[in-house]
Amino acid sequence: MANQMFKRTGPGSAMGFSMGGVIAALLISAGSVHPQTTTPSTAESGSAMQSGTQSSGTQSSGTQSSGTQSSGTQSSGTQSSGTPSSGTQSSGKSGASSGTASATAGKSLSTSDRNMMQQLANANMSEIALGKLALTKTTDKNVHDYAQHMIDDHGKALEQVQALAQEKGVQLPTAPDAKHQALGKKLNALSGHEFDRQYLQQAGMYEHQQVHSLLERIHTHAQSPELKTLAANMLPTVNQHAQLAQHMHHSKVGQTSSRHQTSTGQ
Repeated sequence: MANQMFKRTGPGSAMGFSMGGVIAALLISAGSVHPQTTTPSTAESGSAMQSGTQSSGTQSSGTQSSGTQSSGTQSSGTQSSGTPSSGTQSSGKSGASSGTASATAGKSLSTSDRNMMQQLANANMSEIALGKLALTKTTDKNVHDYAQHMIDDHGKALEQVQALAQEKGVQLPTAPDAKHQALGKKLNALSGHEFDRQYLQQAGMYEHQQVHSLLERIHTHAQSPELKTLAANMLPTVNQHAQLAQHMHHSKVGQTSSRHQTSTGQ
């Protein structure tokens, strides 16, 4: 009995118990492993998908937002850049146009100023021409020196008139007018003492009185400040010429009277 019990509880029973335990342990282990493997995997996959979706949504949203901001920035930049550029060009053109108009206005002279400037140039050219004539006709040293003095002074005055005329765009005569050319022909027909007397009277006294009146008219009525200044600077020299011619002419007249009295015995 004891042996039979021993046999039942012997190695076979032990092996059976052991194998059953092992199988049960394996089944339990497999059951434990399967649910643990499946459940976390599914959860993690769901979490990963949800996270991926959110990440994708975030990236998409970020891209759209970034794109919108970029587009807005470019559009705003273009408009801002366009407006100042257009304004600058418009302002530049207006400034250039205004500068051109101002330069044109600065050069222009009134008709009256143009006429007086041309008369002044004509008077100076006449004194130069008559002075050159006197150098070839007179035998009196004083008259010769006076004529050279007229050539020098009126030559400088003519250069000043020509410079101002060029600046103001005024066309000046290139030779004395008909009146002064006629005076030159009249004096050229004379000689000796009579030439000296007529030259001093006509070119020296009378013509300088006319120039004096012209310069005073320019200084009083001219609209151009430059022309006014030019006339004021010439007046003292012209007055000096007229006074010197008058003194020399009186001397010539006195000599003529003395000669006339001597020849008649008075």
